[in-house]
Amino acid sequence: MKKTPIKRRTKEAFCWIVEILRGLHIPFLITGGFAAKLYGSRRQLADIDIDIADKSLIKIKGFVEPWITFGPARFTDIYWDIRLMTLRYKGQLIDLTEASGSLRDKKTKQKIPIRTNFNRRVIKTVYGLHIPVMPKPLLIQYKNLLLRPVDQRDLRAMGVKI
Repeated sequence: MKKTPIKRRTKEAFCWIVEILRGLHIPFLITGGFAAKLYGSRRQLADIDIDIADKSLIKIKGFVEPWITFGPARFTDIYWDIRLMTLRYKGQLIDLTEASGSLRDKKTKQKIPIRTNFNRRVIKTVYGLHIPVMPKPLLIQYKNLLLRPVDQRDLRAMGVKI
């Protein structure tokens, strides 16, 4: 029996989570692949990455509980050491990450502390909403540290030579 792929309704999921974040007055910033798409990447979107203020995962949990697939909890792998909550809404994955954490530099293998600065942002219009997005130079720096295949594709699409 063939599995029918789940249709992702990215616009609906994006608008839904932005409304919740704004309603709760939680500072946020669009990062990762979604930000890369706003700067020219054309690859298929895996998830919507959103950094939020520290300690906000607990604040938002009660509003998104039916859609939680992970967390809120610490997530650690070869790339990350972060506090994360993953949601699946209308078939679209949404990763909410607290502002403080660390990532591993692909080249040096060193663990690098990261802290989102919500004042360093670019406002872009996405689905009719004015949204704070990670500035392109910071996104390039971040993706250059990780250098996963997906980051390399995004960097090339944003005009960066690897």
